[in-house]
Amino acid sequence: MDYLYDSTLTDTGDIVEASRDLRRHLAALRIREGQSVTLVNGKGLRASCTLVGAAADGMLRVDTREYVQAPSPLTLAMGLLDSRDRLEFAVEKATELGVTSIVLLDSDHASRMRATSLRLQSKIIAACEQCGSLWLPELAGPMSVDVFLSTTTATVLVIGDQDGEPPRALQNDAKNVVHPAVMVGPEGGFSQREQALFSVDQRVQRWAIGRQRLRAETAAIAMIAAVCATTQ
Repeated sequence: MDYLYDSTLTDTGDIVEASRDLRRHLAALRIREGQSVTLVNGKGLRASCTLVGAAADGMLRVDTREYVQAPSPLTLAMGLLDSRDRLEFAVEKATELGVTSIVLLDSDHASRMRATSLRLQSKIIAACEQCGSLWLPELAGPMSVDVFLSTTTATVLVIGDQDGEPPRALQNDAKNVVHPAVMVGPEGGFSQREQALFSVDQRVQRWAIGRQRLRAETAAIAMIAAVCATTQ
């Protein structure tokens, strides 16, 4: 089933007038009059629609709607990388793995921002369409590690460390929903100053992921997968 993103999709109205991008997707998928597509708005709403007329006209009749509640929060906070492709890859795969927010960290060792927020947002949308996610992760930053630590609502901060402990279960309790944030540094890792901030933050857990040193984008994927496995 193909999922197409349309930010204008709402829970009312019988007709959706497709945007230019959506019309382009309809044409690329060779959707013909009378055929069905599924639209998502990135905010939990999914609609089964039928194309009315030509794809170029972009008129879709809404047949059914379904709303899915937001998933449990999971944040990726990642230092800016020297390679735009590697950063975009990490953002794309984090989206597919189910993160609910992505924060770009302008950490002490971070490189200059090479990927624009608009381009990263398009990667997030494409990943949601590919994997069928109904919720679009929020994209924030770049911000310093200091600002992130002081503003994040995350209740657990997971940092990769070869000398850390094996991943452990992160369970919700009756009163609180656990909100883990996976923190990944740029090339060269986090600075000594930033490590000092982590050492006094009671939310930090240092996990050993694998036996080898991982590149930043690999570490992000592996750590997100580990967190997901411990919060089932």
